[in-house]
Amino acid sequence: LMVLLSTVAFATANNGEALLKECTAYIQLKDNIRNEDGEKANSTDANSCLNYMYGVVDVLYYYIPFYILEKKDLRDKATHNICLPEKFDIDDAIRVVVDYLENHPDDLAWHKMGLILPALQEEFPCTD
Repeated sequence: LMVLLSTVAFATANNGEALLKECTAYIQLKDNIRNEDGEKANSTDANSCLNYMYGVVDVLYYYIPFYILEKKDLRDKATHNICLPEKFDIDDAIRVVVDYLENHPDDLAWHKMGLILPALQEEFPCTD
């Protein structure tokens, strides 16, 4: 029973609904927005979002270009189809993901990694 409960808790903590909650907290803290009770957003949630997004963006910046180079096919953008602009930071990524999640509420049960990549692909597609 404990294994089942921990599995459910893990799955819930890693879905789009959790990511939206965490990243909304990040934006609220960053923009100094308080809730209706005048309280600041949860900093633990904000840090969870920030750390997860740093991991994803690091993979996009460092792993994927080397993966493509290793394949010796620089034109093969089908492996990721995300071309991040030069002046891009983690704040941009978080705002793009929150916007995407708010516009795709039917997808919030998906694992968060399965939502971050489509959000970035939609906002920053590679063009020839």
